[in-house]
Amino acid sequence: MLNFFKPNRTALLIIDAQNDFCHPKGFLARNGKDLRYIEGMLCKLPGVVNVSRKAGVKIIFIKSYFDEKFLSASMRTRKKYLNRNEDVCPEGGWGSEFIIQPEKDDMVIVKYAFSAFIGTSLEHFLKQECIESLAITGVLTNVCCESTLRDGFMLGFNTVLFEDCCASDNIDAHKATIYNVYNYFGWVSISDILINFWINHREN
Repeated sequence: MLNFFKPNRTALLIIDAQNDFCHPKGFLARNGKDLRYIEGMLCKLPGVVNVSRKAGVKIIFIKSYFDEKFLSASMRTRKKYLNRNEDVCPEGGWGSEFIIQPEKDDMVIVKYAFSAFIGTSLEHFLKQECIESLAITGVLTNVCCESTLRDGFMLGFNTVLFEDCCASDNIDAHKATIYNVYNYFGWVSISDILINFWINHREN
């Protein structure tokens, strides 16, 4: 597996590390979701991002704006069905702000759907940078992380899910994504395995 994820050909995606999904005063917490797993994951993720950056891995932060005006017809229909009036991660709002801050040379991609490839420049940017492989981190494991990973895999990128650097508000849902990725859509790994490989194979 490791040779498919050389540091100069790999991008680390940090998906939706935003207040509404991760902060104890954000949308998920206000709606009674269990953030224990997300909070635990966030203790490790910043260090993984920093070491990956130093090893020459391309760092890409994915940000969601789920304002009513940005949603697809199907997402608006579901929002209405759920009788939910509040926007999640509204553009320009506190809920959409990153809980882990990008550095100036990191790429930021804004998305309006669960997958970071839908309606964005992500695929074009990856090909422009000669990226062949994606390491997926962030939240929620079973929603935006899995959606992005699946699309990346179908588009021809090697994909790996860092199971210790992604999280959900439901441990069973998290485990279901691990099962799906392991069996069908790429690889599942502990971040330390790739981190050590990247450190030892970074370009001088």
